[in-house]
Amino acid sequence: MKKQIRALLLITLVFCLAFLSACYNDKPPDNGTPWPEDLNGVFTSGKDSLTFNGDGKSIVLELSEETAKTTGLPGGRTEGAYVFLIQKGSWRYDLSETFRIILGETNYNFRNRIGETSGELIAFETYDGDQFFFRKN
Repeated sequence: MKKQIRALLLITLVFCLAFLSACYNDKPPDNGTPWPEDLNGVFTSGKDSLTFNGDGKSIVLELSEETAKTTGLPGGRTEGAYVFLIQKGSWRYDLSETFRIILGETNYNFRNRIGETSGELIAFETYDGDQFFFRKN
């Protein structure tokens, strides 16, 4: 009897796991619009700038000490990489949840402001709620 109960529980567990995995959708949202071109050019905010090189991955930051302190990023001129993320992978910047800046071995994650970030505006915030807006020159 115990073996039958264990077998029944195991079968039930397998079906539950299969059902849950079928319900989980790890695909990002698609708003039906064409994929935007890679970010390219200089985006500024006061004394600060982000320069995207048009390759979809490299970035140059020039940040004031005040912005560096608020974001946790280093001040001055720094070269690195970036990626926009949603769920488990990279995605288009206008629909991504996270804006990640990669400097050496360190990742700096920010909340991307979906619906605001575009080819003309980079809008993100720290997890403490500090907001940043960089407009394309």
